Amino acid sequence: GNPDPVYRGAWNEFYQECRNNPAWQNRLELFSWAHAYKRVQPKLFKEEAARLYGAHQSYSASKLSVFRACPFSYYIQYGLKAKEREIHQIHKFDLGRLLHWAVCRYCEEVSDGETELSKIRERWCALTEEKSQELVHVIMQEIEVRVLRDLHRDREKVAYLLERMEKTILRSAEMIRLSMIRGEYAAVALELEFKIEIEWNGKHVGLNGVIDRVDLEEKPEEESARLRIVDYKSGNKDFSIISISNQMDMQLVLYAIAALSLYQSGVIPGGGYQPEISGILYHKLRDDLVECKPEQLSEVDAIARRSLRMDGLIVLEDTEDAASEALEMDHTLLETDGSEFLKLSLKSDKKGINQNRSKVTTKSRFARLMDYVKKSIIDLDEKIYDGEIRICPGLQGTQSPCSYCSYREICLYEKALDGQDKLIGDEKEAWHKI
Repeated sequence: GNPDPVYRGAWNEFYQECRNNPAWQNRLELFSWAHAYKRVQPKLFKEEAARLYGAHQSYSASKLSVFRACPFSYYIQYGLKAKEREIHQIHKFDLGRLLHWAVCRYCEEVSDGETELSKIRERWCALTEEKSQELVHVIMQEIEVRVLRDLHRDREKVAYLLERMEKTILRSAEMIRLSMIRGEYAAVALELEFKIEIEWNGKHVGLNGVIDRVDLEEKPEEESARLRIVDYKSGNKDFSIISISNQMDMQLVLYAIAALSLYQSGVIPGGGYQPEISGILYHKLRDDLVECKPEQLSEVDAIARRSLRMDGLIVLEDTEDAASEALEMDHTLLETDGSEFLKLSLKSDKKGINQNRSKVTTKSRFARLMDYVKKSIIDLDEKIYDGEIRICPGLQGTQSPCSYCSYREICLYEKALDGQDKLIGDEKEAWHKI
């Protein structure tokens, strides 16, 4: 900066005093070096990057997010393959993993190995709320046996957590059941592993991952198919178009791109029609406490359900057909003021979408979103193989990736020296960029 004359005069006087004192010579030299220090951002040669990462990489959504959050962190984790020192201890009770397993098992039990869409729908439509609860109870008994069998410590604590877990699964299972019986969709793929290759402007990159659930609706008379992508989240994570525009979290859109490819190749069972995406959604596996006023106590269950509605983007026609497509997801929209399991509502005349109460986008806009993600993946791949390993975390909102990075003691990041990559923080600006 530009210090005031009084400060600058005092500093110069102190500096001359040190120069004239032999005892301070070594320290003064260190001060001079520190004053002249400038951080040189590291960078690999392209040949080094190719040797380090291999000729070609296959990326997961989380792998791409790590690079966008901080190139140096990606270099340490996936280039040098540094790992934290392993501490041998009793593994913690992994509630999130068990929740994922339980809801996937629930869907598997309902479909019972059927692969034909109409028969899967028949099985879901025959599932009453009472039968659904019985099925969840059977699954929980299986989990209790598996978890408690080899557990010698904290049995009471884990038993309590399992009791809480059953309540969470009961709510989640009911949300899944409603999403099937109140619409034209059926769950046709669960925990679907994929490896695909995307292309953009003649360049190719491999992608891999696991899609928790793909719901399918087909119209043979129109030779069309609509795919709904669902990802289970036990954490408190909301869908954000800002994170997609910043290339920080492209998971759901990446899964949508993969699902289209998998349906066309026959990996996702169906009639082989022309597919399109009808939604990308997070399904929350949570049983949080809800706030309500005293006069709302009788409605607390409904309030809790609304808080668990799937969050993401519902993709509809930008025409009068939008309302009919919405009804294919939830028939009850004609009689209610909004869906119980989706952030979707019709206008009062039931002839259009209530934009203020719905998280929707048009098909043309979503096509641009998928193109943006494809281009982003190619761009990130080019930066990785160009040798970019900058120490420069991306700041989205107020949270910096440094707060949860395991490699802080390696990079010794300092904002004043290294700077910060400030990202988009406004939704309108994000859509404009896309």
